[in-house]
Amino acid sequence: MWFRTGLAATFLCTLFLLSLSIPCPAQNATCKDWRFFNKFAPADINYWHTIVGSAQQSNGVITGYIRLFNGSTTTYNAPQAAPPTNWTFLTRRNANGATVGWYRDANQIAHGLFLWANKTTTIDATQGETIVYGINDFGSMVGITGDFSGGPWDGFKLKKNGTITAISHPNAFLTNPMSINNGGVIVGWYVKRYDPTPYPYHGFIFKNNTYWALDYPGSDRTMPNDINNFGVIAGSYQIFASGNNNGAFGGFIYANGTFKNIVGPNFMVTGVNGINDGGYIAGVGTNTTTGVGSSFTARCQ
Repeated sequence: MWFRTGLAATFLCTLFLLSLSIPCPAQNATCKDWRFFNKFAPADINYWHTIVGSAQQSNGVITGYIRLFNGSTTTYNAPQAAPPTNWTFLTRRNANGATVGWYRDANQIAHGLFLWANKTTTIDATQGETIVYGINDFGSMVGITGDFSGGPWDGFKLKKNGTITAISHPNAFLTNPMSINNGGVIVGWYVKRYDPTPYPYHGFIFKNNTYWALDYPGSDRTMPNDINNFGVIAGSYQIFASGNNNGAFGGFIYANGTFKNIVGPNFMVTGVNGINDGGYIAGVGTNTTTGVGSSFTARCQ
């Protein structure tokens, strides 16, 4: 999820769970230490509370951002990123300070990137295009590879030694791994074959070569975006209204078999993109009273 500088997101929220066919309020997480900022949309928050993400500038360029715990923020554009789009996305940062993401070159081909000590290394998992979404502290990465011109896309895991493994859910025509923790557990979402729902996204956990379903109750789209080293998963969901895309939207954390909604101050509707080992999450949200959007971090359980 990226953030257009100066524009608020417009999410609507109608949250519910079904228990014995009787609607009841969804369980909310307990969150504190809310902090807000507006320069960019955070994609991740690491162990040291460094936040990475991206924002689209007024000229259409998408720039990566790195924000330290003290609030100081720097921008980053991959040297290989080129017009007409000049896109650089930063998606994840591990505890060792290594950052991953992707950019588009002069031919508008997507390449993964690995940023360490201001040096950028291009990551091409196959001969097709590559987007890197996640990295753990051992340097293992996950992402997708394919062809933006209409060809197939699928997931991959890339170990630090260069070994590449396909991540492909058996019921999917697109598998999108988003994050990998130090235990090698991968979370993400896939698009199911032959599903009547428009663009259905189903969450998954991939552990010990086995896929486990992770779908928010009653949702049409579940997007697990990150998993920390304690197995707590953070993400977002959407529930369509009358078959269109104008239904409920919200962020969640998932632990010990339980989903908890992330609701901000003044009933802010959230989308959650990252979580660290201390339970701090990062994402974007909209105040339902004022309609004002903001990026945020908070500690939730």
